[in-house]
Amino acid sequence: ILGCGVFGSVSGSSAATCATISKVALPELKRRGYNEQLALGSLATAGTLGILIPPSITMVVYAVAADASIIRIFLAGFLPSFLLMALFCGYIAWWSIRNKHLMPPPEPKTTFAQKLRASASLIPCALLIVFIVWVLIAGWATATECAAYGVLGSLIIAAAGRSLTWSNFTAGLMGATRLSC
Repeated sequence: ILGCGVFGSVSGSSAATCATISKVALPELKRRGYNEQLALGSLATAGTLGILIPPSITMVVYAVAADASIIRIFLAGFLPSFLLMALFCGYIAWWSIRNKHLMPPPEPKTTFAQKLRASASLIPCALLIVFIVWVLIAGWATATECAAYGVLGSLIIAAAGRSLTWSNFTAGLMGATRLSC
């Protein structure tokens, strides 16, 4: 749910969120032994968050068609999207408690320091999201300019992490083109 929320805020598209997160998360959820219906249901519902979490493409289209402020439309999407994420997480927690026999065995205990080390690679992405939202809310850039900042920031993060190669770059462009078309 949280992964879909974060990716939805980066991509602005429900289809892209659902397709990308499902491709990454579903095999991992199956490998860890999670119930297939729960895994598919959570990914399908959370994938729709991309349409509600700013900067949503649909919000931009609506704001232009309605001649409304894009920033106000974006700000109006934050509270409902956080509420939906909390409700989705709450339902999954409730379902998991009621159906313990369908849940995988607990993972081995990890220390807080181990969790911090494991999540260190998420910090640049989180900072990029905070930067883009701040620039948008402060009025320093338009939604389109913020999208360009997001792309540039993502490329810089990928290059710094040494995961940006020409083959990855062209594969990403082709995947985005297929998804958009």
